Amino acid sequence: MKKIIIVSDAWYPQVSGVMTILEKTIELLKGKGFLVTVIHPELFYTIPIPFYSEIRLPLFTRNKISKFIFSLRGF
Repeated sequence: MKKIIIVSDAWYPQVSGVMTILEKTIELLKGKGFLVTVIHPELFYTIPIPFYSEIRLPLFTRNKISKFIFSLRGF
């Protein structure tokens, strides 16, 4: 099976053009036989961005991202 990892700062419950395109891209890739994994802010400790609380800023991500990708063997 073909695998792909997408890293995005936009994720649910956010509603935006980025999320619309991301959803459609994931749907298309899965339809083509890809196993799609998304690394998104909800996987991390986050804090709201001042004056724009709908967007959350993930903190302390480097090690967790490395471990996550390594755990997906085959990449």
